[in-house]
Amino acid sequence: MSDRMINITKMTQLLFDGSIQIQAVASLAGVRAGTLASYRRKSKALGDMPLAMAIAVSKVASDDDVLAEARALSKLAPKRIETQVKQAVLVKELQQQIATEQQVPNSTEFVHYHQVVQYFGSWHNFLAAQGIADTVIKQPRQSKLDKQQLIADFIQQAADLGHLPKSYEYRHYAAAKRLFGSWADFMTAIKIE
Repeated sequence: MSDRMINITKMTQLLFDGSIQIQAVASLAGVRAGTLASYRRKSKALGDMPLAMAIAVSKVASDDDVLAEARALSKLAPKRIETQVKQAVLVKELQQQIATEQQVPNSTEFVHYHQVVQYFGSWHNFLAAQGIADTVIKQPRQSKLDKQQLIADFIQQAADLGHLPKSYEYRHYAAAKRLFGSWADFMTAIKIE
């Protein structure tokens, strides 16, 4: 029952404290900032607040550590607040999964992978931000053709097409550019301009 207690006085102080952004409170409580802002503007009475929202906001107001975090977050831009809170939640969830499974999950085993990509850019960035080495690092595909084979392949494709392939038509364009430095250098090597 103690986690369901609501301290209206602390909630009121929190909501009307001008130094704490409503976005910080909303992100930490897990509620919509716009809804919470309507209580700050006094367009809705605190007594009309849904119970679940009141409990969540009261937890933020009553816990000194969370309140300190709300004050720290309030120094950020409003959009950055939610990102930082979501990143912290994802990190916490990963740490819990590592503790449970005794190993680092891969991206397909992590339930909130889509949020990881949204807030960190990639699974690799997510793990790197926590100092965890990604065991699966994709290497760029390497062509198995050498320079002579590329030239022979180009000539064969030209014969098949009935004209010299343009760079966008040549199936091994990337390999030719990588091995010769540029398309023009590749054409020069074939003696074509």
